[in-house]
Amino acid sequence: MPNPKCYLAGPFFNPEQILVISKLEDTLESYTELFSPRKAGGTIGKDAKMSMTEIFEINYKHIAGSDLMVAQIEALDDRPVQVAKRAIHDHLATYQPMIDVMNLRANDRDAVHALLRGFEETVNDHLETIMGKFLPNYSDIGTIWEMGVAYELGIPVIAFNPNKGRMMNVMLSESCRGFVNNYEDLPAAIETVVNGGTYGRHTGKVT
Repeated sequence: MPNPKCYLAGPFFNPEQILVISKLEDTLESYTELFSPRKAGGTIGKDAKMSMTEIFEINYKHIAGSDLMVAQIEALDDRPVQVAKRAIHDHLATYQPMIDVMNLRANDRDAVHALLRGFEETVNDHLETIMGKFLPNYSDIGTIWEMGVAYELGIPVIAFNPNKGRMMNVMLSESCRGFVNNYEDLPAAIETVVNGGTYGRHTGKVT
């Protein structure tokens, strides 16, 4: 029996994401006929090998032609935190020139600057706490789209996520046929879902 055709969905935009996707590629290539957008040159930007239209059409064609999809649903991306921190810093920086021209004694001016720095540090600390709860439950939007397409086409989806306690949207949790938290369980999960069964269950909160 030939190996099933597998589409690997998941982000590969930073070193941590690439590390996980690469390990999934190495694992899945052993027992599936794998299509990975990363290996197919699906990068957008200055290193792009194809146009965005070509990337879209090739990826869609391989989703439609696959027997199953493995979706890496952990975003592994702290860019929202960094963007928010930069916005806060830039906003507070607009006050610096005003403080400098105010008729304040040097000690008072230094005290105001210190107050602003302390405020920024406090906000960033709270931001880290809030986003630390949010980011582990955040999925790449392109991966979500690919999962939805697979479901609509009747292609079983296995959600791969090393974070067992993550939250998951009900539309994703109910559309997946398999849930895997480690690489070792992938062979059994693939065999099960390709033959019409379900594998594992989502153990985190559903929203």
